Amino acid sequence: MRAMGGFEVRRDPDNLFIYVGAMGARQLSGKVKTEEFIAGCRATNVPAEWFDGVNIIGPLAEFEGADHWVLSPSRPGLALIGDAAGATDPSWGCGLSKTMIDVEALAGQLAETDDWDTALRRYAAMHDDYFGKLHDILSWMTTLIWSGGPDADARRARVLPRMQQDPTGFPDPSGQGPFGPCDDRARRLVLGES
Repeated sequence: MRAMGGFEVRRDPDNLFIYVGAMGARQLSGKVKTEEFIAGCRATNVPAEWFDGVNIIGPLAEFEGADHWVLSPSRPGLALIGDAAGATDPSWGCGLSKTMIDVEALAGQLAETDDWDTALRRYAAMHDDYFGKLHDILSWMTTLIWSGGPDADARRARVLPRMQQDPTGFPDPSGQGPFGPCDDRARRLVLGES
């Protein structure tokens, strides 16, 4: 995913336009790309009047939104939390809650023992477990929501009404994160395989 912002629209304080990077990087950064950026926003079918009186208020910058992580969020005497330990695609809105989970996990491990190296290793194992689960959930959701083509359209037509009617068993990335359903059954539900 790629996201960018840098203008003021009266109804949307976040000012983000997100597109699938696999469809080609648009390089929407800088003053010369402003009109192309606004055209991309208009193409999302939001009401045209949202763009009446658009006022450029800051720099336009595009950035890569793909997940990234380190091999281990700890070393002797050092722990990484939040995006430094592993960042998820910001379009799913899990970053702050993941940071808070990291803080809670690290604090809990440090409170359990005076051996901080042991505490850091335990924190790293916990982090890798829940980050891995969240990464899986978000990759399934990305496939469901962002994939293009007739097969993807058919998948959404099967899955989204079912998810809305009865969300039982489906992952909830913004509500439960890695602590909700994230097993093979959940994967099959999201990908329309069951």
